[in-house]
Amino acid sequence: MTPSKHEADDSRRGRDDDRYAGLEVQDDAVLIYDQKNHTAWIRSDGAVALSSMI
Repeated sequence: MTPSKHEADDSRRGRDDDRYAGLEVQDDAVLIYDQKNHTAWIRSDGAVALSSMI
């Protein structure tokens, strides 16, 4: 995975915190999905710290 070249945006302006949800699925994977757009989701079996991405 290539690290992001974008600045982190820590502002809460315009953020919809209840929009996204996570669900633990089989094999210890996590599914993160958009509750307003059910075709938008990401499945991962690993995680990295945000600080390692910027």
